[in-house]
Amino acid sequence: MLAALAVVMTVARAQGKSAATRYETPFGAVWTQNVRAEPAAVKWRLWVGYSDANHDYLDHLDYLVSLQSRWQAAGLQVGVVMPTGEARKLAATQPPVLVLAPRPDDEQANSNIVEQLNGRVFLMNADDAVLCAMATPDGIEDVLRAMSSGAGRDQVLLAKTQLLTLLQNVPDGGNFGRAVDQCLQAMPKSGRAHAAKVLNYWWCEGDLQAARTAVKVALKELADHSLPLCTFADLVVRGDHEDTEVAGWIAAAIAPIAKDARHGAFTQLVYLRALLKSRGDARTAGRIAAILPKRLRGRPRSQVIFAETVMDAETPEIYRDAAERALKSAEAHAAWKRWVFCARHKLLKRCGDDAGAKLLMATYRKDPVGRGDLNNDAWYLMVQPQTMGRFDTLALAQTQQMQAVQGARISVNSKDTAALALFRNGHLEQAIALAKETNPKTHSAYLGRFQRYEAVLARRKSNKLPAKANK
Repeated sequence: MLAALAVVMTVARAQGKSAATRYETPFGAVWTQNVRAEPAAVKWRLWVGYSDANHDYLDHLDYLVSLQSRWQAAGLQVGVVMPTGEARKLAATQPPVLVLAPRPDDEQANSNIVEQLNGRVFLMNADDAVLCAMATPDGIEDVLRAMSSGAGRDQVLLAKTQLLTLLQNVPDGGNFGRAVDQCLQAMPKSGRAHAAKVLNYWWCEGDLQAARTAVKVALKELADHSLPLCTFADLVVRGDHEDTEVAGWIAAAIAPIAKDARHGAFTQLVYLRALLKSRGDARTAGRIAAILPKRLRGRPRSQVIFAETVMDAETPEIYRDAAERALKSAEAHAAWKRWVFCARHKLLKRCGDDAGAKLLMATYRKDPVGRGDLNNDAWYLMVQPQTMGRFDTLALAQTQQMQAVQGARISVNSKDTAALALFRNGHLEQAIALAKETNPKTHSAYLGRFQRYEAVLARRKSNKLPAKANK
């Protein structure tokens, strides 16, 4: 592929396309920063925007290059739109996609890209009409396939719209099997669609074997699609905390991507979590954990994720200093204050500092970010896609406080939340006992979770695994 791309670059230069070309995009007017040959007949233009404060394009670039390679003959042109400084840096590496930016003297246009347009994706036709807008390139190949063949176009666009809602709702529990199947049928190259299938088996149906089968199918289907594969891996490795073998499959699948130095922090963090949860290659995990902090400077969200990720290690104490430094840096950014509290609680609990964790919770509950309803705070930390699998220790602390405050008056809904928190922290027998008090057969969501708890306990006993709860 690299040889072919070199030919493309040589041809473009031979055609004399050295001057900047102006394009009208949903981001505004932008100019090319590098030389790229257009397809013989442009049918679609894919514009992806990134801010200079975010390095997601390092995780996306390989996938965008592969899209350009697979679809160029069909008429696709891929371009990444950035503020001028970042665009020039990327263009200097001669990527085989267009790199575009506003004019250097257009400060307002640069500011707009930074503030409003990060990560947005637009697929346009040759007449510059928007055919599809997305928040991530994941799934765009399914859209291209439907646009190209004309078959299933409406189904793909509908599935693209429904997918985010499904990911929000599936961990909440319910009857989503049919909707998940329809979404995956329409978007077989979407990592999020495959993740929704696996999460549905875990969170809604409690079918561990079906989930394992769905993981294998996804890893095969997404093998040559780096961004969808890593997107799938991120959701799935956080959606479960028991099956070390599944984590091992995922680690092995994304290892070739993660080991490529061109990829960014997201890929490295997903790989690190999969390695730690698989209880596998500790040496590689340690090397990544040692290198990552330098790459994460100035990126508070990623610093918090790094700190809570290394606490998933079998021996988290060895990473405590690195995690503390990352959180110290991130806490200067008020927007991530709640996440810093959550990650620090995980650090304290996983490192055996129960007294420190108790003091932290007292401070958290007095702070505006922690004054919300105890049940809701715990529940949404556990089930929302952005926080799922990251902050389960704080969720358990909130449900324990809730149980202490409500006593015998505790509602069935609150018992369900407390049972999930117990389960997510490894207390299986206690989770099952409390879940029985919710009369799970009367509520499909309760029943799905209860079946999951029982299935995990049965698997643990059949594998003769010790009953290990998080510290």
